Amino acid sequence: ATDRRRWEDDLNLETSWDLRAKAAARLIPAGSKVLDIGCGAMSLERFLPIGCRYAPVDLVARDERTIECDLNDGDFPDTSRADVLVLLGVLEYVADVEDLLKKLRRTERPVVLSYGPADAIEGDRRRELGWFNDFGLAEFQTLLARAGFSVRIRDHEVPPNVIFSLAPTDLATPALF
Repeated sequence: ATDRRRWEDDLNLETSWDLRAKAAARLIPAGSKVLDIGCGAMSLERFLPIGCRYAPVDLVARDERTIECDLNDGDFPDTSRADVLVLLGVLEYVADVEDLLKKLRRTERPVVLSYGPADAIEGDRRRELGWFNDFGLAEFQTLLARAGFSVRIRDHEVPPNVIFSLAPTDLATPALF
């Protein structure tokens, strides 16, 4: 189950996550309607390209705009008004990653997400961080493909996070790496 008590405390939202948000924002086209699923401190909003519209989604309300959603309880936000879905530092805390990836794929939207693979942070440290799963980078990329995504960009700029720009397989352009 999701650790609601942890996420209700703003002191658990690390400022170091801003680097990840800044790197991810560069993968989002100007003028996009962005749905930030697992928005945390909403730092992504500060780094978005010009003309983007931002909608935050999180387990607990971060401000009056926040759509409350517990991904581990089967909740999934309405994505119909979004051009791009973003999940930064979220999948590590999700019990059924494959199911969530399939839900994301069914939206037919591009997705920007991050994941800290087990190749970079192992076992006990992952549990200390409250992470639920232990996919290596190759295994995680297999999950993405099985869910129906093509990796357009894979960025290792903010270790241990790998940031992905994904397109639904049938809408994908060739990978850039």
